[in-house]
Amino acid sequence: FCSILPKLQSWLKNKWCHIYDQKFVEDSVLPNLLDNMGDSLKLVSNLNDKLQNKPSAKKPSTVTAPQPFNLTKVKPRAVPMPEPVPKLKTTNHVPISTYKSPREEIELLKKKEQHRKQSEMLLENVRGMSANHVKTAKSVKTQERLNTIVKQSDEQLKFDSHKARPIPKQVLENTTPIKLNAAAILREDALYAKREEEELKKIVGVLSGEGTDDNFQVWKKQRDEELRKEEAEHQARKKMIGLISYEEAMLAKQKLTESNKNKVHKMRIEADKMLKEYLISQLQQEEETREKVLSIQESHQQAKVPKSTSRISSGRWSRMSTRRARHSCRSPLKRPPRRWSAR
Repeated sequence: FCSILPKLQSWLKNKWCHIYDQKFVEDSVLPNLLDNMGDSLKLVSNLNDKLQNKPSAKKPSTVTAPQPFNLTKVKPRAVPMPEPVPKLKTTNHVPISTYKSPREEIELLKKKEQHRKQSEMLLENVRGMSANHVKTAKSVKTQERLNTIVKQSDEQLKFDSHKARPIPKQVLENTTPIKLNAAAILREDALYAKREEEELKKIVGVLSGEGTDDNFQVWKKQRDEELRKEEAEHQARKKMIGLISYEEAMLAKQKLTESNKNKVHKMRIEADKMLKEYLISQLQQEEETREKVLSIQESHQQAKVPKSTSRISSGRWSRMSTRRARHSCRSPLKRPPRRWSAR
């Protein structure tokens, strides 16, 4: 049972814990058994083999291991000494002024900060000022009219009153019968009320010194016309600049073509001159070679003439010697008189 691991960790452990202390079982008994589990299994298998009369496994025969010869070891080569590393020259330290911004730039930044603070202070003062400077002094009549307008608007805002609203004058003047339901009447009243409010706002604005919508429209038209004129002038200026640049480019192109033509003409003239000089030098060389050839031919002809005369004279002398030999053989005592051939 000790060789079977699940049984060892389950019911055997519980049984041992009944007999021994649990800590002793976990610290000393179980670890030793687990460590020697392989040896115990081998032992059990060997005992089973002996009981069953099985042949035991033969031990592997030891083979003689070759040993190396005790030869003298070669001395290692001496490591060459390394070349001395050249020392670099010590450089000067970078001055601190390189990492600092110039004095003029610092002063400009300070002035910029001062101007910004001043502008912020002025803006705060302007915002804190009241808008009374916009208001103008009003006359008595305008004040009375404003009061009446305000009273009428307040009367219109009395929704809790039990009295019905009067019918508008336009409806009374219009004699044509119109059948309207309650929704149409309310819609028409709301439209008239809205128009009246707009008119009141316009009157209040005019009395308080504000400009009317007509003035704004006139100013807007003038401003649009000015912008159109400026844009047209800008477009015309751009067009003129484009034409001028095009003409300048054309002139530059013409100048370049003329300069290229002049260069080509000069090169042609130089090429013609060089060709003429080359032809003249070739003609001179041909004449010199021709003279040399003629002189060599004349010298060869002069050398041939003495060779022919020497040949003639040698032929005569050979003939004369043969004749003399013949005469000497015929009559050695009497020699005939010499007779020269008249040739």
